[in-house]
Amino acid sequence: TLHAYHPKSSVAFKEEVAGAVGLLYDADHFQYFFTDRDGTLKSYSCSYQASIQPAYSAVIQ
Repeated sequence: TLHAYHPKSSVAFKEEVAGAVGLLYDADHFQYFFTDRDGTLKSYSCSYQASIQPAYSAVIQ
């Protein structure tokens, strides 16, 4: 799991993830999220009001 590689601690990792999840839950201004199932970045990812691709890339890659 990713928390083992956090530079500070696994607790800090969990706090940062909780903060990011909180932002997504509270973001009622997001109307649409688009991504590919395999997580590849396509040219249309930046064409919509919101895209989960950058968040996905930050966590997975």
